[in-house]
Amino acid sequence: MGLFESISVSGKKFQNEVHAFTNKVQFTSDEKGINAEIKEIYTMIGETLYKAYKDGKDMPDYIEEFNKLDELNKKLQKIKTERETLLNCISCSKCGTFVPKESRFCPNCGAVVSQKKDEPKKEEKKKTSFCPTCGEPVDDDSAFCAYCGAVLKKPEA
Repeated sequence: MGLFESISVSGKKFQNEVHAFTNKVQFTSDEKGINAEIKEIYTMIGETLYKAYKDGKDMPDYIEEFNKLDELNKKLQKIKTERETLLNCISCSKCGTFVPKESRFCPNCGAVVSQKKDEPKKEEKKKTSFCPTCGEPVDDDSAFCAYCGAVLKKPEA
């Protein structure tokens, strides 16, 4: 690889890292704004509920606020899902920290990171054979090794 090709590859890698960082910052900013709005609604509900109780009045109806909370929580979940997809990560069920999908433990709290139900764990995949070239596990029905590209089965004519 020549000098210019090396510079081009490094530039593209840097550009991708900057793009990922920018997206992460945007997601975090959006998430903080929604969480602040949720907290504000909870505070308002609590204050007006307590005031009504203290004054001996009927409890207010919070249907609009509850609907707004539902809407905000849906937005928050959408942001988390988009971030997980874009950054190839999952959120820790204990502390909410985003960790790489292949992680087994959260780097923030140490909790075991559970795999998504729709994504089979590596050990659950059907691999009962090994590549004769590199020794990596392979699916019985694979024609080629996913690790080294070796031919596993002769193409049927």
